Amino acid sequence: MLTIINLLVEYITRFERILKTPLSIAFSIHLYQTLWVYCISLPFQLVASVGWLTIIIVFFVSFILFGVERIATEVPNPFGYDDSHWVSDVENKNITIQSTEDEGVNNEVHG
Repeated sequence: MLTIINLLVEYITRFERILKTPLSIAFSIHLYQTLWVYCISLPFQLVASVGWLTIIIVFFVSFILFGVERIATEVPNPFGYDDSHWVSDVENKNITIQSTEDEGVNNEVHG
C-alpha cells in the first residue's frame, strides 16, 4: 500500500511540475509570427511549380500548422475545465480502481 501511495505522490508531483512550468510568452509570439510569415510566403514558392493547386496545398498546410500551433498553446495547462483539457475525473477514477485492485492483491499475498 505504501508503494502505491508513493507512486501516486510521484505522479501528482509530475503533473504539478507540468502545470507550473509556463510557456514563455515571447516564444508563443515568435512561433505565431513565424508561422504567419511562412504561410504568407508559401504560395509564392509553390505557384510556379503547381499552379492552381497552390490554393489547395496552402490551405491544407496552413490548416495543419495553425492547428498544431493552437494545440501548443493548450499544452501549458492541460488540467483546466475547458472542453479541450484533459479529463482528470476519469483518470482519478482509474487510479482509485487500480489502487483498490492492487490493495486486494496485496491483502491476498500477505493476508
